[in-house]
Amino acid sequence: MEQKKSRISIKMAAEGEVFLEMYEDQLSRIFIASISLICSILTLPYFYGVIYYEKNGPDTNRTVISKLTSSFFIRGILWIVTVQIPEALFYIHPPKSKFLCMAQNVCKRSLLLVILLVSDAIVVLR
Repeated sequence: MEQKKSRISIKMAAEGEVFLEMYEDQLSRIFIASISLICSILTLPYFYGVIYYEKNGPDTNRTVISKLTSSFFIRGILWIVTVQIPEALFYIHPPKSKFLCMAQNVCKRSLLLVILLVSDAIVVLR
């Protein structure tokens, strides 16, 4: 059994699929997905703090840059909630429905476009 496993590992390394074993093991999938979920959830208060500071900070002048910055972080929160967390969960248990995959891809593409447009607007205004 051990010899067969080593031959499979050598074959996978030869084919360039070194990380295939890591993704086949359910325990490592849960570990990687849980790290992703924890980091995503811990990022949410940070993003909200930036939005709160840009909106209610000591500077009473609300400039276009601060509005765009808060818009950027709002889109970041939407990205985490609608893309990052579901992808981590789909990594453990793949979705059964093609509709869920399509809806997530549409959401992902639209949020990427909005984030890109907001970033361009910030660069142009500076």
